[in-house]
Amino acid sequence: MDYEFEIESKDIVSKTRDDDVRTRSLTLIADVLWEIQKHLEILADAAAWKGE
Repeated sequence: MDYEFEIESKDIVSKTRDDDVRTRSLTLIADVLWEIQKHLEILADAAAWKGE
């Protein structure tokens, strides 16, 4: 029984680590997309100003 419990505990720890990695990855992707959006807004403003 102890052996089965150890395996279950390791699975839970492993899943938690996977979730942490996914969370960090999604946060990084969100940060990159936010930076891209910011630059696109700057480019759109510059294009609108040049068009005037």
